[in-house]
Amino acid sequence: MNAAAPFRVEIDDSKAPTYFVVTVAEPECRTLHWQFFERRHAEFKACAERKRLAAQFATAA
Repeated sequence: MNAAAPFRVEIDDSKAPTYFVVTVAEPECRTLHWQFFERRHAEFKACAERKRLAAQFATAA
C-alpha cells in the first residue's frame, strides 16, 4: 500500500445493528457522515468514497 492517504474513510458500527455510519474526513477539514441501516450499503459507500478521493488526489498531485 502507498504512503498514508490525505483523507480518512471509516465505518463506525458501534450502533449496529441499528445503523452504520460512514465518516469521510478530507484535508480541508471537511467531515462528511452518512447513515445506513445495512452494513453492505455502508461498505459500498465507503468503497465509492475511497475511489473518488483517491482519483481526486491522484489528479491533484
